[in-house]
Amino acid sequence: MRSAWGEWAPDRAPIGLGSLRTATNVRPDGAAYEPMPAITTVSDATGDRPRGMFSDRDILNDVHTFVGDESKLYELADDAWTDVSRAGGYTCSETDRWRFARYGDRLLATNFSDEIQYFDMTTSTDFDDLAGTPPKARYIAAYGDFVLIGNTAANANGVRWSGINDSEEWTIGTAQSDKQDLPDGGAVTGLAVSDAVYIFQESKIRRMLYTGGGTIMQFDVVEQERGLIAPDSLCSLGRVHFYLSEDGFYLFDGVSSTQIGYDKVDATFRADSDRDSYHRISAAVDPINKLVGWLYPSKQAIAAQPDTLLIYNWANQRWAKCTYTMELLSGIRSTGYTLEGLDALYSSIDAMTISLDDPIWTGGAISWGGMSSDYKLATFSGSNLEATIETDDFEISEGLIAFVDSCRPQIDAAPYISIGTRMRSADTVAYSTESLVNVAGYAPQRALGRYSRVKMRVPAATTWTKTQGFEMNWTQAGQR
Repeated sequence: MRSAWGEWAPDRAPIGLGSLRTATNVRPDGAAYEPMPAITTVSDATGDRPRGMFSDRDILNDVHTFVGDESKLYELADDAWTDVSRAGGYTCSETDRWRFARYGDRLLATNFSDEIQYFDMTTSTDFDDLAGTPPKARYIAAYGDFVLIGNTAANANGVRWSGINDSEEWTIGTAQSDKQDLPDGGAVTGLAVSDAVYIFQESKIRRMLYTGGGTIMQFDVVEQERGLIAPDSLCSLGRVHFYLSEDGFYLFDGVSSTQIGYDKVDATFRADSDRDSYHRISAAVDPINKLVGWLYPSKQAIAAQPDTLLIYNWANQRWAKCTYTMELLSGIRSTGYTLEGLDALYSSIDAMTISLDDPIWTGGAISWGGMSSDYKLATFSGSNLEATIETDDFEISEGLIAFVDSCRPQIDAAPYISIGTRMRSADTVAYSTESLVNVAGYAPQRALGRYSRVKMRVPAATTWTKTQGFEMNWTQAGQR
């Protein structure tokens, strides 16, 4: 019997559908699965728990990476975080986040507790209050020649925007600066910009489009009864926006939302995640590998520390799950490192955990990254994590009891294999003793049952590239 690995869909019934029960510490790629690396820290630590992150190039092509915590904003310089806070610092609350928007070469930052901040990336040395006295706000975005803010201190259900081509003009009625109260849909929970602005609320999504004239902005409801419940679960790639709604994970294309987690992972996520800690969720897109990831605290997490990463490949519509303990997941651009910077991180070349050929050292490369549990910049560049793939139950031949004597996984490594069996769907699955793949590529086994499942474990730090499926040898042991 030969079979490809199915898609990880733990929400489905566990017998006969060809799905996977487990796909841990792997990422889906085409019809195969690839390993996921451990995170590696490449900076010193910030002073407190990171609560927001931004990384991009300025107009001179230099890379800037910023992080905010409870009381400070930092910029990365080689391997060290430099305090670039305004005088007096900040008071970002436990449940709020720093959120950033790029307006030309000016970086804007908001956390709802403090005044909106600005930093001119080619000239500033510290952040400062944005002129024009805009109201405090939770969300911020740049839309064409305007700065847009949502969920302000005065109105959680509204948005305001600056004067045209002027981030410091906030007088309503001047230079097209204005506001819009949204009559229903609940509080604004996120802003996404592509061909228009998409205003995510608790139970609606609205499109905001610049029209000029006396109207200035046109507002239309594009999702009637669905919205964004975890603000930082929203992440975008061009005109595609991924988000978590009350009933699961969705892809929004500017016209409508498509379910991507239904009958796959939505129920599993709801059962596993800590609803009271949704403010700790973060998300990012990996455009190179066509992945989007959601980092969240499980119910088993200690002190609401995010410890689980759900991965979705939008090209093949497959999911996987990883175990990472991190503070934030983010898209980052590597800043580049000098030899002196490498000396600060490693005592010698032999002590380096990342290859010198890795693009993280050259600067400008886009990749997944984030902040570690000890508040350091982290990249996904370590050795491979221990990976586990386990199939659903299947009948090798309908009605027959099968004796499995070996299994050959399709993988460029030597993993461990065990076989789970049971006679009835009501029985508890019993697993055979785990065995290592031998020189012929087979893992010897002794397993008997009407229903069988294959479990493959690849130890941590094993070098491998892809796994596609398995081949099982069996003989008939009986029939009904």
